[in-house]
Amino acid sequence: MDFPGRAVDLDRVLDPTTPEHAADVYGDSGPGWTASHFRRWVTVCTVVDPVPGTYLLQVTTATKADGSPAPAGGGHNRFALRTHLEGDLAGGGTSMFGDGRMAIYANAPTANTTFFLARVHPGASGRTLNLLFYDTGDAPGDSTGTLTVLPPVEATVDPAGGGAVPLTTFAGCTYTAPPGNSAGPPFGADTATGVGCSVSGVSSSRYNGQWVHWRVPIPDGYQCDLGSPFGCWLRINFSFTGRVTDTTTWTAYLDGNPVRLVE
Repeated sequence: MDFPGRAVDLDRVLDPTTPEHAADVYGDSGPGWTASHFRRWVTVCTVVDPVPGTYLLQVTTATKADGSPAPAGGGHNRFALRTHLEGDLAGGGTSMFGDGRMAIYANAPTANTTFFLARVHPGASGRTLNLLFYDTGDAPGDSTGTLTVLPPVEATVDPAGGGAVPLTTFAGCTYTAPPGNSAGPPFGADTATGVGCSVSGVSSSRYNGQWVHWRVPIPDGYQCDLGSPFGCWLRINFSFTGRVTDTTTWTAYLDGNPVRLVE
């Protein structure tokens, strides 16, 4: 399925007092491009009689669905995806994750947001989760942020076999501080994060256009609720003091094994 691009000033197109609104949203021959595409759900595909398994959805910008080259262009490619079984728009019985890299658009002022980052199974006990963040700090002026990697809400740890206790924070996390637009990988020397696997001082002056590599040790005796679709999800808290607006890219892998990414 192909979706045509469009170069418009959305502020003016969505303003009912402007001629752009009249021409684009309510064109002479019916609804215009914005009215037909902007903030609307469209069915990409339907699988009849699905069987349990993994279904891959690939999005490309250089080619059309038939393989022919797409017209050259630029701009922002931001969209949402959801999956569900027939009659269950809440998504029960299905899950969606990014395979490899996933982009997230951050655009909320003074945001303090916690969201799912990667699903790590109990078999990862004693191993290391690797996280790669690109361009996470495009915050203008003196706006700064703090990133904190959090365990699953139900996670426990029993390193010595003396009984499970709640796992509320990760310890021993390290990261590579932004190297100043130098090439990578490697991205620089490892530095210990703050207490609780947290890094502060995330800002445009240091993080704009930078790859940052985090290492999160999964403690011995790590356990989580693998039977629940909401279990075993590591989370990340993204907190900013002021305005932030940028598209960031996130990658996660566990000692060479892929793990699931969600927003």
